[in-house]
Amino acid sequence: MNKSLTPTIVVVLALFIARTPQAFTATPDPIQWTLAASLHDHLSLKKGAEVTAHIRALIQPGWHMYALNQKPGGPMAARIVVPHDQAFVVSGDIDQTASTEKYDPNFNMQTRFYEHEANFSIPLTTTQDQFPKLAIDVHYQACNDTICLEPATAHLTTIVGH
Repeated sequence: MNKSLTPTIVVVLALFIARTPQAFTATPDPIQWTLAASLHDHLSLKKGAEVTAHIRALIQPGWHMYALNQKPGGPMAARIVVPHDQAFVVSGDIDQTASTEKYDPNFNMQTRFYEHEANFSIPLTTTQDQFPKLAIDVHYQACNDTICLEPATAHLTTIVGH
């Protein structure tokens, strides 16, 4: 190795190592999620049973999450998905907290978002008998006044009826 490059490489490596803790520190997620599900009429969990999933997003002060009905061309709209390998399918419209609509100069458009808290009720129907575990994915993007985090996915699970 060229001896004149050795000190330069050592300095570059030392700077990289010194910055590594900062470079790899994850930004804390400003949204905390919970999922619960209830069986209608307390009937048994058989094929065709109706279930309602309840998702709650607690949003830290100063942050917001874009709404399910956010228009394309700007920030990523929230999306709630029941994975294909589940014994549940969405069987109606998702009921959601009313969103705030405001012009956002960062995106040069009207945006729809939730602040503080957002609640969603998802009507589901079972496709199999006795399958109490439910998993739902929520794809979302969170921003504050100065930064937007990369889109993320919350993987939520619960036991139906608990």
